[in-house]
Amino acid sequence: QQRRRQQQQQQQRPRVRQAPPLNDSPYAERRKPARLANARSMSNPAQTMQQERYTPKSGGTDGRVLPPRGTPAAQPQAPQQQQQQVQASSSEDQMRIAALEVKLASLELALAAGTTGDGADLDEAKANVIVKLAEEALSSAVQRYEEAAALGARLASAEAALREVPQKVQDTFIELGEGAPEVKAAMEAGAAAVQPELYSKVASLESIRPEVDTMRSRVEGLEGSLRIEMAEMLSRVEAAEAAAASVATNGPAVSAESDMVAADLANAAAAEAMRQLQERLDTLQQQPLSAVPTDELASRLDAEEQRTAELQFKIAQLEAALKASPPAVIAPAAPVIAPPAVTPAPAPVVEEVDLSRWVPRWNPEEGPLNRLKLGREVVLQGFHWESHTHPWYGIVESKAEDIAKAGFTGVWMPPASHSIAPQGYLPSDLYCLDSKYGSEGELRACLDTMHSHGINAYADIVINHRSAPKKGRHDAWNDYEGQRMGWGEWAICRTNQTFAGTGNDQTGDDFPAAPNVDHTNETVRNDLKGWLNWLRQDVGYDGWRFDFAKGYAGRFVGEYVEASNPTFSIGEYWDTMSYGDGGLEYDQSGHRQRTINWIDEAGGNSAAFDFTTKGILQEACRDGSYWRLVDHRNKPAGVLGHWPARAVTFLDNHDTGSTQSHWPF
Repeated sequence: QQRRRQQQQQQQRPRVRQAPPLNDSPYAERRKPARLANARSMSNPAQTMQQERYTPKSGGTDGRVLPPRGTPAAQPQAPQQQQQQVQASSSEDQMRIAALEVKLASLELALAAGTTGDGADLDEAKANVIVKLAEEALSSAVQRYEEAAALGARLASAEAALREVPQKVQDTFIELGEGAPEVKAAMEAGAAAVQPELYSKVASLESIRPEVDTMRSRVEGLEGSLRIEMAEMLSRVEAAEAAAASVATNGPAVSAESDMVAADLANAAAAEAMRQLQERLDTLQQQPLSAVPTDELASRLDAEEQRTAELQFKIAQLEAALKASPPAVIAPAAPVIAPPAVTPAPAPVVEEVDLSRWVPRWNPEEGPLNRLKLGREVVLQGFHWESHTHPWYGIVESKAEDIAKAGFTGVWMPPASHSIAPQGYLPSDLYCLDSKYGSEGELRACLDTMHSHGINAYADIVINHRSAPKKGRHDAWNDYEGQRMGWGEWAICRTNQTFAGTGNDQTGDDFPAAPNVDHTNETVRNDLKGWLNWLRQDVGYDGWRFDFAKGYAGRFVGEYVEASNPTFSIGEYWDTMSYGDGGLEYDQSGHRQRTINWIDEAGGNSAAFDFTTKGILQEACRDGSYWRLVDHRNKPAGVLGHWPARAVTFLDNHDTGSTQSHWPF
C-alpha cells in the first residue's frame, strides 16, 4: 500500500527530467527484465517468489534448477539435530533472499521512475551503484542457499555411512568368533599374561616416596657468612693485641691508672671477641647444612675449623697474658705460637660382646604380644627386593644359626601367599603358600628351624588389597570364585572404581594397582581373622608385619591382633615428612603425631616403624645437622622419644633401600 501511494504521488508531481532508458544503463544487460517485470507488478512478494525459478550462474557446479524459494528445500535424511540446524539455516537464507529481491525490485522501480524512495531525484551513477550492490547481495544469498542444500546432502550421506558401521563391526566380530575361536583365546591369554607385569609396575611406582632435596646453595651462603664473621673477629683480636703491646711498651712511663685502663680495654676487647665467637657458633649449631657431603665441602670445612682454632688460640694467649700481668703495668703479650693442626680422631675400638645372653627362648605359651611388651626385640628383615629369584626359604633356613648368634630375636619374612607380582605384594589366593620364595613345605621347614634356634618368625600381612583371578561385574577383575575366600565385588571398596567395587568407602589411602579390600564388611573381617589364626596356629608364624597400614583404619589392625594372639606386631605407616624450600624441616611433630595416632587407634596392640626417626637421623648423618635429633622439648624427635614401647626403629628396608632405593640411608 505504501508503494502504491508513492507511485500515485510520483505520477501526480511534475517530473524534472526524463529517466534514462533501461538499455542505456551499463548494467542493463545484467538486470533480468523478466524478474523486473514481475517485481513491478507483484502485490505479494512471497507469492511471486513461489511462482518463479532461478537458474544458478555459470559458476555453479551442475546447473541444476533450485526448488521454489518460498518453501524449504527438500532435505536429505540426516540426524535429527543436524537436520534441524540445516533447516533453520535454509529458512533464514530464504528469508534473506526474499528481502533482497523485494529491495532490488523497489530500487529498479525507483530507477525506472528516476527518483529515490522518498521522491528525490535519482542520479544515474548512484542508481547504477545501488543496483550493483543489490545484485551482489542477492548473488551472495543465493550462493549461501546452494551451500546449505549441499551441506544437507553431505549430512545425509554421512548418516547413511555411519548407520552401516555398527552392522559391519558386528558382522566382523561374529565372523571372528565363529571362524577363528583361537584368536579370541589368544587375546584373553595375552591379557592375562600382561596383567601381572602391569600390576607389578604400578605397585612399584605407587611405593615411591619423596627423596631428600640437596642444600648446596645454603652451605655456600653459610660458608661466606662464616668467613666474614671470622675476618671481623680476627681484626678485633689483632686490635686487642696491639692495645696490649702498646701498654706493655709504655709501661714504665705510664701511670698506674693509665695501665689499668689499658688493661681493661684489652681485656674487654678479648672478651667481646670471644663472646661473639661463641654466639656465632651457637647460631651455626641451630642451622641446617648441606645434605650432600663432597670432597670440596669437606676441605672447606677443614680450613674453617683450622681458622677457628687459630682464633681461639690467639684469644687464649691474650687472656693468659692479661691475667698474668701486675695491676700497675701490663706485661708484654706472650709470643703467638702456631696452634697444632687439627687431626681426625682415631677410629673407635670395637670390642667383641657375647650376645648369647640376648637370644630368647621361643615359647608361644607366654601370652599375647609378649615380645612387644618385653621391649628387647631385634628384628632382621629376612629378604630383599630380589629375593624371589632365589630358593629363599632354603637360604634363610641354612642361616638360622648365624642369625641367632648375631643377636637377632626375630626375622621378618617375605609375603608367603600366591601373588600376581613375584615379590608377593599383589596377593590373590591367601591360603595358597606356594610362591616365588618356595613351596609351603619349604616354608614350614624354615619356620621350624628358626624356632629351634630361638628365633621368632613374623609374616608380612598384605590385606589392604587383594588381586582377583577372574573378571566379574562390569568386566572388571573382582571375582574370587574358586578360592577359599570366594569374595566378589561386594568385598571391594566402591571408591576403587577401576575394579567396580560395591562395598563401603575406604577408611584410608587408595592403592590403585589392585582391588582395595572393604574392611568394614563383617564377612571380610571374619575371613581374615580365620586366615591369621591358621597362619599362627597351623603354619607356625609368631607375629605380623602389616603392609601399607595407611590404606585402612588402625582400629581394624587392633581387632585382627586381638583375634589372632601374636607375640609381636608392626605396622608400616609410611607418611610423607614435612619439607620446605630448604629441604627437610626441623619440626616433624606433625609427622610423628600421625604415626602415634595410628598406634593409638589400634588400641596399642601394634607397634609401628619409626619413619620419623629414620628421616631425621639420615638427614643429620648426611650433613652433620645433629641438632635435629632432639625436638623443642629436648626429647628424641621421632616416635622413639614419645612412645618408645611402640616404636620400631630401622635404617632401611626393601622399599627405602635394596635395588629400589626409594629413600636410602
